[in-house]
Amino acid sequence: MSIKELLDHDDIEIVTTGTGAGALSTLRENPCDCVVLDLRLPDMSGFDVLDSIRNDEELSDVPVVVFTGGSFRSRKTRNCIRWREASW
Repeated sequence: MSIKELLDHDDIEIVTTGTGAGALSTLRENPCDCVVLDLRLPDMSGFDVLDSIRNDEELSDVPVVVFTGGSFRSRKTRNCIRWREASW
């Protein structure tokens, strides 16, 4: 089951894109209440997307839920923790 199928509900509009650049473009054109981000993207790292969101004044308050179908080994866990601590 995809994350879209898991979150789908009548009162939620879900917008998807397959790339980090597409996600950033979509967010800038159509602000969202929340982002579910896969760290594995074909064009850039999910951490690059997180940095772009954090450094964009218009997007920096958007909550981001990190989701990945890949293995979430210790290096990625440390990177997520570091990114979160740096964003405060």
